[in-house]
Amino acid sequence: MYPLLKPTLIFAVLAGTAVTAQAQIGRTATGATNAEFITREMDKGKTRGGAVTTGSPYLVPTWTQGNVLTTRGRVPQAWLKYDLAEDGRLLWRRAPADSLELSAADVQEFSLGDPAQGGPFVFRQYPAAQKLKRASRNPFFEVRYDADRTGLLRQRTRLLVQKGTSPSLATRPSNVWQETTAYYLKQPDNTLQPIRLSEKAVLAALSPTHTAALTQYIAQQKLDLGQEADLIKLLTYYNTL
Repeated sequence: MYPLLKPTLIFAVLAGTAVTAQAQIGRTATGATNAEFITREMDKGKTRGGAVTTGSPYLVPTWTQGNVLTTRGRVPQAWLKYDLAEDGRLLWRRAPADSLELSAADVQEFSLGDPAQGGPFVFRQYPAAQKLKRASRNPFFEVRYDADRTGLLRQRTRLLVQKGTSPSLATRPSNVWQETTAYYLKQPDNTLQPIRLSEKAVLAALSPTHTAALTQYIAQQKLDLGQEADLIKLLTYYNTL
């Protein structure tokens, strides 16, 4: 547990993080960010260039309150947006027309989103991810399940894909934000292993000592390891062995 910070300390933490972010991205602290401009344009049904676009690059399209754990301490109730299209950019809104991109070097963990939107979503950095053969440019992993021995992590990426012309506006291209998902298994030594959601791949990734017990549990519980919820159920059992 991390103690809540006093209001003055919260301001200092955010101010320090904002200064780092401002220096990193090279823009002033006033005025809308590029991400906010894109959001406004997409709300009108367009992006730059006049393309008709559906979907959003943001995990949650609206600003939502969350918590940020920085290298300087925990900041509760910050207004956040998480951009899945720009290498995992985390934006903090200081005022209605004033937001900053927080430096990934300063942020260890954050959560955002409310239950009505499927949240809260928790994201964390794992130093062992740097050892992946194809290291992601996004340092944050969405925590689906994490215990001492093992865990299940997810990375979601959204790309803007051109789908041709819009039926109603034939002269304008039609774009859609499409999402791809990658899963990783956290091993007992904290290394991360890319994994497919299938029984064969999961059993091969876990300790062979427990293969028989896990196979029996899968059959008894009628688990479908192609489903995230059933895989989490199996990993919870695995951590008891």
